[in-house]
Amino acid sequence: MSKLYKSLIIVLGLICLGLILTVSVQSWRYNLRGLFISEAPKVLSTLQKDSFNDGRTIVFAKVKTSKGLFIQVYEKVSDGLSNSLADIRLPDSTDGYFHYRGQATNLALEDVDGDGRPEILAPSFDANQVAHLNVYTYNSATQQFEPLSPDAVGN
Repeated sequence: MSKLYKSLIIVLGLICLGLILTVSVQSWRYNLRGLFISEAPKVLSTLQKDSFNDGRTIVFAKVKTSKGLFIQVYEKVSDGLSNSLADIRLPDSTDGYFHYRGQATNLALEDVDGDGRPEILAPSFDANQVAHLNVYTYNSATQQFEPLSPDAVGN
């Protein structure tokens, strides 16, 4: 056997040993995974509206992170700064679209319960690829966004 052939076998053996260790040791596996899969949040859609009818600009952002889908709600303040108002975790992890006013969208604001204040409409798909339209309304008593019950729509 030539020296080159022996060196090649040693290098391939070391690579195989490294791969076996990486697969076997959980912390190494997650570190290697982090090199290829981005953990940075991805903004899927944004809307801006004075949804409280008080002159404040509110930003609604649908965001995908490694932990799932979220609706992040911010109040725009001066000099490009913003205050976080809510971080709503959607029950499903796959983004969805629906037809709204003739266009496909994955985030909309519409007053669906007739209270004069728009609700957040955010479609998603569950693990079985069943579509869901998640609707959230602002509860002024608790100052939080809450899921809107289906029987409240159209009242």
